Amino acid sequence: MFRPESGSNPDVSAANSRHPYAMGSYVLFNKHSDSECAATFAAWRGFESPLRRSAPASGCRWSDHRLWWEVEAESAEEALLQLPPFVADRTEAIRVMRADLP
Repeated sequence: MFRPESGSNPDVSAANSRHPYAMGSYVLFNKHSDSECAATFAAWRGFESPLRRSAPASGCRWSDHRLWWEVEAESAEEALLQLPPFVADRTEAIRVMRADLP
């Protein structure tokens, strides 16, 4: 069986391949300071979003002020629109896909 050399694209199953115009998966990575933590959570009040009342992964309790969401969107910009502006301004949208590990 052929194995790609180190540094090449990862092995990705055919089940995970997508049409180029299909929605993509994004991880929204938010980093905020200790002094911004309360405002980051308060920004959701009154903001309509499919992410409202979700339970993102968070390090805030341990003074590691970062949040992560997994979302589906057509673009990084659209993914960020699911966040309140205060949160989106401190968030990076990273396009991802599932990869099968050997």
